[in-house]
Amino acid sequence: MDIDDNNPKPSGELALRTYALPNDTNAHGNIYAGWIVSQMDLAASVAGEKATRSRVVTVDIGQMDFVSPVKVGSVIDIYATITETGRSSLTIQVEVWAHKYDETDFHKVTDAQFVVVSVDQQGRAQSINQH
Repeated sequence: MDIDDNNPKPSGELALRTYALPNDTNAHGNIYAGWIVSQMDLAASVAGEKATRSRVVTVDIGQMDFVSPVKVGSVIDIYATITETGRSSLTIQVEVWAHKYDETDFHKVTDAQFVVVSVDQQGRAQSINQH
């Protein structure tokens, strides 16, 4: 999705919703990028586990550019779309959108491609079709 569209909208299924809290900010009141990446990883795991009905681990995160800051108190919505399925892996496009609780105007924060692998109880890669 192009963030310059006149009416941008999230792509995919809502995988995670959370709040940006004061403990997650720098001295200027902006949420740390690392916290956002961590939330994206959780959302990719939720989507991957739902699709595979198994545990998944993240093996790759593609490039991400942060296009707008997130302020403390923002509601963070993270959307996930499975874009590719391999023997044991899924490629998941993850988008982060933010808004204040009383606003309807969402703004895109960032997006990235995550690759997760389905694993068995011993942590070894397993075929997705086994489930």
